[in-house]
Amino acid sequence: MEVFNAIKTRRSINKVKQKKISNSIINKILESGIWAPNHHLTQPWKFFVISGEARNKLSVVMIKTLKDNLEEPINEIELKMKIEKEKNKPLRAPIIIIVTVIPTRNNKIKEIEEICSGAAAAQNMLLTAHCLGIGAILRTGISAYDKNIKKFLGIEYNEHIIGFIYLRYPNMKNPKGIRIDYNEKTEWRNK
Repeated sequence: MEVFNAIKTRRSINKVKQKKISNSIINKILESGIWAPNHHLTQPWKFFVISGEARNKLSVVMIKTLKDNLEEPINEIELKMKIEKEKNKPLRAPIIIIVTVIPTRNNKIKEIEEICSGAAAAQNMLLTAHCLGIGAILRTGISAYDKNIKKFLGIEYNEHIIGFIYLRYPNMKNPKGIRIDYNEKTEWRNK
């Protein structure tokens, strides 16, 4: 697939099949992540592939994160519904790749550049999945910022979760993309 076409046709996929994704496809997706641009060639990313029983363990941690972050009292029924929804998040796909960034501790290197590199790695993976016929969606939410998830992964509080990439075979056609014309988001300056 030509790259511009891949960029324009990639979509977040919600309706999926539970068909197993081969390790060779997962490896190609991971390898595409390491080819993202990174200032000073720091390669600040680290990827965690969550599958099988590890998804249930992640589910337990996500429920704890939800409970720890409830800001207002809610009734028992609403709490049960929120917990059930959170519990099922890691079970929506057979494979989850958690993209993290371990910033280089160096005065020459700005942390934002490391975060941008991690985001570029995630985008490479999303585009590669699309080109390989795999549906993918990038999710964040409170779990991407919470100490419980970081502890589960074994990363430090000052390290970052860029997002959770859910991988699965699509069971739907790509929805039409809607974007504001680039001209409305572009300012040309030549003087």
